[in-house]
Amino acid sequence: MNRINVGISIASAPGVDTWGCSLNQNAAFLAELLARLPMVGKVFLLDDGEANLPSPWPGREQPAATLVRPHQVTHEIDLVIEMGAQLPLEWLRYVRALGARIVTMFAGHTYAEQVETAIFGRAGGTPLRPTPRHEIWTLSHFMKTSGPMLATVGRVPVHPVPPVWSPSTAGRGFGFSAAQRRGQPWRIAVLEPNTSVVKTCFIPMLLCDQAYRRRREAVGFMMVVNSNFMTTHPTFNRLFAHLELTRDGKASYERSATLAECMAPQRMDAVVAHQWECAFDPMYCEVLQAGYPLVHNSPMLRDAAAGLYYPDFEAGRGAQVLLDAWASESAFWEDYGAKATAFLETLAPHSPANLTAYAQRIEALMGRAQ
Repeated sequence: MNRINVGISIASAPGVDTWGCSLNQNAAFLAELLARLPMVGKVFLLDDGEANLPSPWPGREQPAATLVRPHQVTHEIDLVIEMGAQLPLEWLRYVRALGARIVTMFAGHTYAEQVETAIFGRAGGTPLRPTPRHEIWTLSHFMKTSGPMLATVGRVPVHPVPPVWSPSTAGRGFGFSAAQRRGQPWRIAVLEPNTSVVKTCFIPMLLCDQAYRRRREAVGFMMVVNSNFMTTHPTFNRLFAHLELTRDGKASYERSATLAECMAPQRMDAVVAHQWECAFDPMYCEVLQAGYPLVHNSPMLRDAAAGLYYPDFEAGRGAQVLLDAWASESAFWEDYGAKATAFLETLAPHSPANLTAYAQRIEALMGRAQ
């Protein structure tokens, strides 16, 4: 197969941090991977926004791609991956007529987005429009629910692809020191977005409170971000008001904040997380990279022996996992860090398994007749 040129869509808008968008970060990671494939010639990041083309991603080298408007590469493109933003349908139809293959990649929990938008009348969610695509890609752990829905609505094959992640060097330095925090009560962050049932703070709150009730000397504080908008809701108010951490003045419910804004400035020691059918989260990777204790229920991390696993919705078992980690010696944390590093390597753009998976998928797509 001749070398092909690939375009990946990104989103940009005036006054918006282009590289702060998680979908654009995913696009940059994928661009790094694709640029390493022998079958790939040029990689373009396709920006159809109204803003000026964004500058390089802060804290990283220039993404392994050229930033362009779609119309600038109409006759060069062989494969379009619509990912960070939706591209003009007229342009997509035209490049398809010229022989390009088109993929839509859904990197989020598309099923939950669509169902919650319909049931609760929410704005947002990725519109499932009639893109002239050849196939759909989604992350492996979304195939159970999103896969059948996307196949039905999209009327094209749906294929799982592995997640790709790479660390940034930008921002405030932070990290966990087991030796310095030995025997000290942990300050725990709960960072769920609370915008969907797939990632909420309720189980982590119960988990932290259960750990506090069992060993008060182990838990010094709980900070729940992305939650202050819910504090006036009667049900949530009853929940947090009855936690002993709240009653004892050792809990706060805050606005939206990033991991870097929470951990170092607020002197946090650990992160407690919960997900439903969303086993991969870039936030997990950032926590593990910094060496922080991550108490989670992700089967993906469990299978890689990364982080501190508790099953399903079992807050009580998660509380014991947290307490066991709090009491662990330095040898435990050395092993913890080694396993975290090994897991993160499997996500890297240079991972042989990831390179092979995407190469095989592209070969199958490009080799099939239109």
